[in-house]
This record gives sequence, C-alpha cells and structure tokens, in this order.
Amino acid sequence: MQATTSIKSGITKGVMLIVLFFLVQAALVGYIIYEARSTVVENTRSNTVASSQLERLAVLAQQIRRYEKEYFIYTAIPQKRAGYEREWRDAFSKIETMLESMKTDRDGAFDARDIEQITAWGNAASFYASEMLNIIVTVNERTVAVTSDRETRAYGALASRPGEGQHASAAVSATAPLAAYTAIELNEMIKPGKERFSDELVKGVEAMVALKSDGTLALAREAELKFTQVLVGMVSSAVAGIAIALLLSQRLPMTAIRPIESLSQAAHDMSLGDLSKEFDAGGVVEFEKLVQALNRMRVGHQALVDLLQKR
Repeated sequence: MQATTSIKSGITKGVMLIVLFFLVQAALVGYIIYEARSTVVENTRSNTVASSQLERLAVLAQQIRRYEKEYFIYTAIPQKRAGYEREWRDAFSKIETMLESMKTDRDGAFDARDIEQITAWGNAASFYASEMLNIIVTVNERTVAVTSDRETRAYGALASRPGEGQHASAAVSATAPLAAYTAIELNEMIKPGKERFSDELVKGVEAMVALKSDGTLALAREAELKFTQVLVGMVSSAVAGIAIALLLSQRLPMTAIRPIESLSQAAHDMSLGDLSKEFDAGGVVEFEKLVQALNRMRVGHQALVDLLQKR
C-alpha cells in the first residue's frame, strides 16, 4: 500500500522545523551569553572590588610605616611625637577595620585561599602593632626617666657650692646623662615587627593585586573567546538555516509538482485516447478526490468507447 502524504502536513512540518531551529539557536546563544556573564562579568566585578580594597590596604600600610618613621625621628620632641603616635594609631585602626571587612567578604570578592592569606596578614599586622606599642610604652618611660635625670642633675648643680657638697656633685657628674632613644635604636627595636609586616602583609598585598590584575586580563580574553563562540554559533546556525530553507524549498514544491506532472501527463494521454492508464495521486492526500474524479471520467470514457465499438 502506497504511503500517503499531505502538502499541508509537509508545510506545517517544514514551518515547525524552522521554528524549532530558531528556538534552538536562541537557546544556544542565550546559554553562551549567560555563561559569559556568569564567568566573565561576575568575576570581573569581584576582581575589581578586591583590587580596590587591596589598593586601599596598600596605601594604609605605607601610611602607617611613614608615621612610624616620623615618630622615631621626633621622639625627643613630645608634641610631634604625640601627634605621630595618634596618626599611627588611627592608621592601624583603619588597617584592622579593612582586614576584618576583607575577611567577612560580604561582596564575595575573595576565595577561600585569599581569606587564608588575609588572616595571615591580620596576624602580621597584630604582631607589628604589639611591637610598636611596646616601643611607645618604652619611649614614654624613657622620656619620664630623662626628665627626672635632668631635674636631678639641675638640682645637684644648684645645691653644690664651692667647698660644699663636693662628694654629691662628683657622684652626679660621674654618670653619663640619660638620653632619649635615637631613631637608629628604635629602628632596631621595631625590626622584627616591621620585617614581618613587610614580608607578609605589604608584599602579600602586592602579589595579590598582581594576581587579581592578571585574572582580570584573563577574563577579558575569556570574554573574547565567549563572544567568538557566539559569533561562530550564529554564523553556523545561519548557514544551517539557509540549508534547511533550501531543502524545504526543494522538497515541499516537489510534493505537489510530481503528482501534478503525473496527473497532467495522464490527462494528456487520456485526451489522445489512451484510457489504459489509471490516475495516481502519488500518495498526496489533497489530490485523492481529483484522481477519483479523473478515474471515473476515464472509466466513463472507456465504457462509452466500448459501447460505440459494439454498435
């Protein structure tokens, strides 16, 4: 039994195929764009946030070291020393706040390994701060001792008179005057703290900034790759769409053309007196009734011819 087909069904299937193709194309492009957004845009955002925080931390680290040096230089000048001590304490408070914020990471800018490094930076900063605070206490104690020593010497000088208090004056002048710590001495005292602060925090921040910058550049290359994939996908789908359209443009008309040609040839033969050939719809549903009518006409003509031949 000959399989039947339908022009309407063929057109519907062709249209559905084209629609399905464009849906698949849209889904593919949408997926690639979504992947690009999730892996590129989001990571770029987090790297930008991380770099901004790291740069602020680097600035604060430079500031606190500068205030430390200025404090050491002006140790012998109480007003300036007190001013730089306040600046140093304020800078360290900001560093603590910044490190705590980075560890909390509400913006999702750091991964687990970054958080471990930030925690290590916090420990280094705390050690440096404890060393510096011990120095501040020591400097304050030395300042009190120097002031007391000067007062004692001044009192001894005033109390001594020619022929009086010779032994007391000699005892005071025999010992060297007590002096404030020099910047060199203080630098030696802070050395363990500042070296750990520099090696772990300062250099660590520099390394992470470079890593985040490289990551951002890599994301730019990845974005370029993703959009290239989108372009290739769109071009490929366009080529496939054209191929499907050409295939349908050939296949769908042939569904109607072949039966029409067959019926036209059979009708032509019948008009010339050849009534032996039956009309065939070629399996096309839309031509079935036409074929039946033509076959009835052929049979009628054949009966008429047979009747005339008998007479």
